[in-house]
Amino acid sequence: MGRSKSKALLKTSKAVKLFAEGRNFDDIARHVGYANRGTAHRVVTKALEARVADDIDQLRMMEQDRLDDLLWGLWGIIDNPATSTSDRIAALSAAVKLSDRRCKLLGLYATPMTSTRMLVQGP
Repeated sequence: MGRSKSKALLKTSKAVKLFAEGRNFDDIARHVGYANRGTAHRVVTKALEARVADDIDQLRMMEQDRLDDLLWGLWGIIDNPATSTSDRIAALSAAVKLSDRRCKLLGLYATPMTSTRMLVQGP
């Protein structure tokens, strides 16, 4: 493995570790030395998809737990009778975004038409 590839893998590993600690992509970019948060996001996402990190399943579970905590907090706002309509709408919007993030994290959008085609075409 070349020196630059080794350096890139070390940076990727550090970025994933910082992500697992709950750091945002701006922090990850600064600490690892990426040009911007978009680069940090792409590197971490690619690493998670490629399973570069040894503990990828644990990282996904940790992120799911974070999303669960956020969602429970939102439901507390949504279900509270004292919550204004505008706050309830904002909480519902945030809940939908969290659900979308969870679907992306779990790869539920990977092959949206495969199962439909199989049902229509049959065995």
